[in-house]
Amino acid sequence: MIRDRVDSGTIEITQEFVGQMIGTRRTTVNAILGTMERQGLLRHQRGRITISDHKRLEKAACDCYPLLRRSLDRLYNPDHTSSK
Repeated sequence: MIRDRVDSGTIEITQEFVGQMIGTRRTTVNAILGTMERQGLLRHQRGRITISDHKRLEKAACDCYPLLRRSLDRLYNPDHTSSK
C-alpha cells in the first residue's frame, strides 16, 4: 500500500516503523523481509525497501489488497476510478 501512495519502487522506511504500523517486533519484520528478498520480491537495506517485482509482490499479498487499494483511491481522489 505504501508503494501505491509514493508511486516509487523504493520506499524510505525503517523496519522499526513497519513493525509499529503492523503491531509486531522489528525482528519479525526483518525475518519476513528476508523471506521476501529470497523470493526475489524485494531488496531491503537499512531504512530502505526496494520492490524488485511489483506484480509478484501484489499476487503474494492478501486477497483484500485490491479492495483496500480501490477504497484508498476513492478516498484520496473521489473523482478518479483506479485502473491499477
